[in-house]
Amino acid sequence: MGPTYSGIISEGRRKRLLLVPAAALISCLGFSNVARAVTLISSAEAALPNQPPLEMSVRGLDAMSGFVQVLPPKRAVARAPFHMVIRFQEPCHPSSVVMSLVKQPAVDLTARIRPYLTPQGIDVPDAQAPPGNYKIRLIYRDAAGRERVGNILFSIER
Repeated sequence: MGPTYSGIISEGRRKRLLLVPAAALISCLGFSNVARAVTLISSAEAALPNQPPLEMSVRGLDAMSGFVQVLPPKRAVARAPFHMVIRFQEPCHPSSVVMSLVKQPAVDLTARIRPYLTPQGIDVPDAQAPPGNYKIRLIYRDAAGRERVGNILFSIER
């Protein structure tokens, strides 16, 4: 029989050599499951002036939205990072979704939520936004081809 590792490497060194790959594997697995916070609204965007109150004020706009704001609940106060969940009442065409922060000028948020978008809704587990009151407009086409428009309203506290 040829020499074994125990004959060449001391017992303490062998344990250390086995621990290094195990620790690397554990750290890789641990980091792959950590949710990464998404900057939904930056500080500079939050500081932009609000749109004038008369612009795009349509009565009953949310009645035609076709979606439900699950989290944060409508007009709720949340802390960042917060979980944002929007459920479509009918499946949508994901390529038709446009989400924008209602400011002067409007800020397109679509690319930021695209990875969290499905035909059934939007689910952003760790959205970041500075303290403030927010109005986000969501426009999309449902499976029947109808255009849906609605507002997402929430506040972030310090």
